[in-house]
Amino acid sequence: MLKQTQSIARALLYAALVALPFQSIWLRIAEAHGVAGKPFFLMSDWYEILILIFFAVTIVSLLFRARHISIKLSKLDAIFLSLYILALLSFFWSNHTLGYHIIGLRYSMLGVYIYFLTRLAYPEEPKIQEILVYVFWGVVIVGILQILLWIFLKDSPFLASLGMQQIHKIIVIPQVYGSLPGPNQFGSFLVHCLVFAYFTTIIPKRNWFMALALGLLILTFSRSALIALIVAIVLYFLYSPKKTASIYSLVGITFFALLVWFGLTKLFGGEIRDIFTHGASYSGHVNAIHIAIDRYLHDGGVWNLLFGYGAGEAGPATFVRTQSFIPESWYLQILYEYGILGLLLIITAFCLTVREAIRVKHHLIWVGLTAMIVNSLFLHVFSDNPAVTALTFSVIALLATHPILIARSQT
Repeated sequence: MLKQTQSIARALLYAALVALPFQSIWLRIAEAHGVAGKPFFLMSDWYEILILIFFAVTIVSLLFRARHISIKLSKLDAIFLSLYILALLSFFWSNHTLGYHIIGLRYSMLGVYIYFLTRLAYPEEPKIQEILVYVFWGVVIVGILQILLWIFLKDSPFLASLGMQQIHKIIVIPQVYGSLPGPNQFGSFLVHCLVFAYFTTIIPKRNWFMALALGLLILTFSRSALIALIVAIVLYFLYSPKKTASIYSLVGITFFALLVWFGLTKLFGGEIRDIFTHGASYSGHVNAIHIAIDRYLHDGGVWNLLFGYGAGEAGPATFVRTQSFIPESWYLQILYEYGILGLLLIITAFCLTVREAIRVKHHLIWVGLTAMIVNSLFLHVFSDNPAVTALTFSVIALLATHPILIARSQT
């Protein structure tokens, strides 16, 4: 049973890592050709359905084979399991139906699902990296293709049939989003690409890849992604003073990228402030944060401050309601949904991961995770970006030193 469980978990994990970064393309194409209803739902949520079915079958199998299998939880396993139990129990003090609660779990707990899927798969990191090489190059190529299509076809209606239409713009500049749902999601994924390329040597044409990925990141005009990349670089520089030459070069490249970014804004009417702050978007973000904090403090009582208002009460899950509630920060979403306890569990998990990755000198993990931690301050990175969520939480699980399921003969 253990080998079968591991094999199925690996197949699901690899499928998610490969397919999710490109899922938005086929969803946009499907939408352009009139696909809706159940077919569209299955096309968009297939991975969650398969993962939950797999978990259900695995749990039932464990109940029947409890004498032969031992469950060995690490500290990180226990933290994420506690968070998920809290999320499940929050149904009893939320104000919505079970169906809506399940929708909320989809958005806020996907990272936990991916984490435990990876723990059950217990994959070898070189295999994951080998897969990511093709995924990252594929994402970059799609981004370049999108720019070329915009140059030669401009805003032709034909672009919609390819899932490549100009959807997002800053003033008159189209924001590149490639194979992801939007520019911010694409920017977040490109940060992972750059960190991966910098700390590994297995990616072919590495320098070209980094230059193209950085160029695409600039053209997303994603403030949060650029800030996340810069913070990760600075932290790595502070932690690794012996590698000043390479870090200085990367800092120099980033500084040059910022100069190019501001230069582009100057060409379009000199609206530097609007490009940097996205005009009304900036004030909207600040206002949303103030509203989220005020609602967290005043919507309920002491119980809600400690344990939250329930899954789906904030973040992208609220789009199915008549009035959405988007705090514009993943941490504020978690705070509102699962209270101080939920937020402390998340922060503890991230801190343990970063500390352990630094201890074993696994720079790829801690620098990449640090970038996403910063990115999540300004976006719902782990709620509206399945590709980045799958990538981040699977990488976190790679730090585990033992499988979660062990045959009793081995204990």
